[in-house]
Amino acid sequence: MPNAEYLYRCMAVKQKIVSDILTPRKDFPVNTDNLIAAVEQWGRERKIIPNSTPMAQLLKTMSELGELADATLKADSQGIVDGVGDVVVTLILYCKLSGITLPLCLAAAYDQIKDRRGVLTKEGVFVKEESDGL
Repeated sequence: MPNAEYLYRCMAVKQKIVSDILTPRKDFPVNTDNLIAAVEQWGRERKIIPNSTPMAQLLKTMSELGELADATLKADSQGIVDGVGDVVVTLILYCKLSGITLPLCLAAAYDQIKDRRGVLTKEGVFVKEESDGL
């Protein structure tokens, strides 16, 4: 179970992200479709699309996840935002190179989980609710 200091640091990170980093900017396109298109264009301009591969982008995603984990352990709010963003960028490029879209994947994942019932315990274990048919 996480200790009190860790939980305090997590709460502080969340507050900083909400107050400082996620404040909408007039000069930045926050529409998700526009951002995905901008990332794809960025990838084309740098020849990531078509010269990279889904596997290369998957490995890059794993590298970015490591950076995100490091930022999380350090309660580095800017690093967390940067890390999540970098992971999403690599996933957008992975999807484009694979002939799918991130919104399609997200919709498919949500369709799989939307009817799941259960709770996450304090110990971090998800306990599924029993269905009548089992």
